[in-house]
Amino acid sequence: RAPSVPAAAAELWRPRLLALHGLAAYLFLVVCGAFLPQHVRRSFAARANLASGVATISALALLAVSGWGLYYRGDETWREAARRVHEILGWLLPAGLLLHVFCGRRWRRRRTPGSPR
Repeated sequence: RAPSVPAAAAELWRPRLLALHGLAAYLFLVVCGAFLPQHVRRSFAARANLASGVATISALALLAVSGWGLYYRGDETWREAARRVHEILGWLLPAGLLLHVFCGRRWRRRRTPGSPR
């Protein structure tokens, strides 16, 4: 039995989308790395937004390690665990980043004299 048109299209695009995903991930890690010298160090020293900041950095590190493992590891047991972790964190990360920005802005308003609370 021949594959359906959507299934055949999905198989055609899958390698291209995975390559694009990998490229986007590298670029995102470069951008996040640019935050380390100033944003992260300054905020950590000020004890600003620590919980969401540590959670964000931890999620990014786990995404990077699990992504590396999916690409380079061959062990199927490890690969399945990495796939699940990577997928769950990948879906949660946008909401986590938004929460981190929201918490940071709220922290800043509370410490800025004369700002609306």
